[in-house]
Amino acid sequence: MKNIEKITEMKMNLTACVLFISLFSIVSLSVNERRLSVIEDRLTTSNILLAFATDTNGALECAEGQRSSDYSWKWGNWLNLGSPSGVKFISNPAASYTPSNATAVYLLGSNGKLHFTVQNLGEVGGCRAFSPSYKIVSTNVSPSTTETLTGMDSVSVVKGKKDSLYNVFYRTPSNRSELYVSETRDGINFSNWTNLGGDLLSDATVIFNTFSGYLECYASFKDGKLYRTWQYEGTDWAKWRVHGDGQPDVISTTRPVAHLMSQTVFNGMVEVFALGTDGLVHHIWQTTCDKVKNPWGYCTWGVWEKIHSKVPSLGTQVNALAISNNIHLGNEVFLLDSYSRLWHLWQLEISGKWNGWDLVGSSSAGKMASLPLIVNMDGGWWTSFFVTADNKIVSVTQNHSIYVNQSAMVNFGKNWTAVWTVPVDEATNKDWIGVFPSATSDDSYVDFRYVQGTQNPRKDPVPVGKVTFRSFLPDGVYDVRYMVNRKYISVMQTSMQTHNMTHDKEWVQLYNGLEVGLGKEGANLSACVQDGNATVQTFKLAFDAFENREIIKGLQLFGKALKDVQVTLVQCEETTIAERLGKFIKDLVECTEGSCTKFVIDIAEEILVVYEDIYEIFGDIKAANNALGLLKAYQQSGLCIGRVVGACISLPS
Repeated sequence: MKNIEKITEMKMNLTACVLFISLFSIVSLSVNERRLSVIEDRLTTSNILLAFATDTNGALECAEGQRSSDYSWKWGNWLNLGSPSGVKFISNPAASYTPSNATAVYLLGSNGKLHFTVQNLGEVGGCRAFSPSYKIVSTNVSPSTTETLTGMDSVSVVKGKKDSLYNVFYRTPSNRSELYVSETRDGINFSNWTNLGGDLLSDATVIFNTFSGYLECYASFKDGKLYRTWQYEGTDWAKWRVHGDGQPDVISTTRPVAHLMSQTVFNGMVEVFALGTDGLVHHIWQTTCDKVKNPWGYCTWGVWEKIHSKVPSLGTQVNALAISNNIHLGNEVFLLDSYSRLWHLWQLEISGKWNGWDLVGSSSAGKMASLPLIVNMDGGWWTSFFVTADNKIVSVTQNHSIYVNQSAMVNFGKNWTAVWTVPVDEATNKDWIGVFPSATSDDSYVDFRYVQGTQNPRKDPVPVGKVTFRSFLPDGVYDVRYMVNRKYISVMQTSMQTHNMTHDKEWVQLYNGLEVGLGKEGANLSACVQDGNATVQTFKLAFDAFENREIIKGLQLFGKALKDVQVTLVQCEETTIAERLGKFIKDLVECTEGSCTKFVIDIAEEILVVYEDIYEIFGDIKAANNALGLLKAYQQSGLCIGRVVGACISLPS
């Protein structure tokens, strides 16, 4: 009998131990499943971020953050916004805006209903502007609350086809967890819930396809497969279907993540990632999108492929992946390892090759104890936000900077240097540094260099570097911007100021700039000019044609203007350079719609004009045009013209 009692006691102790371990696992898991929601506060004018989280008591917390000069964020104390009476919040918060730019926060309650609170427009923003009372999003659903969900990312808010339309999604905490959606235009009144069905094991990822103009949802079901549903029109949704051919075995408790790819050549927009049981990330992407309503939606897909880089030891198997993109629109996948360190898997640009898992780092402010939230900040740089074990907000930011290595004032015609630092995963060989009149658009550059210091890109990227300029700009303040991938997209900037500008005649300035650009400074070309004003006017006509995207006409007029320059060179006895210029002029003026064999012209996006299949000339032509049209900077315009002409006449025969 005593032996039986001992065995019974051992079983009870073992049961208690198992129960303790199970409870500990649940508590530990619920902490690991926390994820912040971070959003800009649009009711203030002081560049404040709002961060939201649920605390261990199931209440909503809010904190305010301000950016420091080193791009990090300094956060104030948490303000407890409570929860509805008798209700605990069981999801991570999801924040969005109302049409009046107030912030609204949505959370799933322990009563199975979706609650929200909105900033009071009578306040000046911040955490204290939130109403102390919570409202319910539609009441036509009363789900059972007998099941505890795997994952706390069970609520999503996504902007729909129209700017004023937001779609609120949540999955029911019931035995058969289904996905529901409701729409709001004012952030206060909501449509009845639409049941999208399903049998979800993981939380759902919702994304707006910017090509089709409709929403798409992805989730793991209890059968271990990944499923997808998509919107057709209004409240018309497709049935859930297993997503993609060759689907791998996945860790079903980690929801698939999806992100836009910018756009493929055939309009495919969305790429989906899943965590495989083989320790690899698998992905599938849209190849073609059209406006035809097919059984598989508006887009066709490729097949699942693996990214051959083993995942680091996971900190959790619940919603482990996060997704974002870099400044070149390459997608990046993030996770937190078992040592609370952030890793990422990345491609440099859209459709580029994937680089293996790379350690981003950890926080010196404390152990990162929540899932990462990745946010694209100003310029497209990503920042990761976490909560530490002692409930402090920390961020991991990318190290990037640009400055002018010079005194505050740059003398007219003197050298100055731009210096920059960007992460390796943010640098391509086609990045460039542009000089812009202050506060103008990203296509208004008046001088530029690629990161290698040249007017055409070379082979290698330069994550840390500097380039030297010699600019002839009117007195004033100018932006110096880091531009990405041969596009008019600025991702960071600094400023410089010029003084001691010249007051020579316009045509004299033009020819003085041409001298420098051609490498003939001191030749005193202006003394040999027959009609400088006519030359200026012909260049202006050429620039007008380019501005109107009449590229052939622009090339012909550019050649005509250069004939005046050739005559001037002959008069100044610069016969060798005049002779070489003659061939370039001939190629320009003989370029016609039916025969322009010396130039390759691409006007699909930004205009590219390549001479002799070697040298791109439009970059300097546009800079010359901007200098003339925006600033009346004739010497700067002449510099750009001379620079491109000098390069073209020096090409190998």
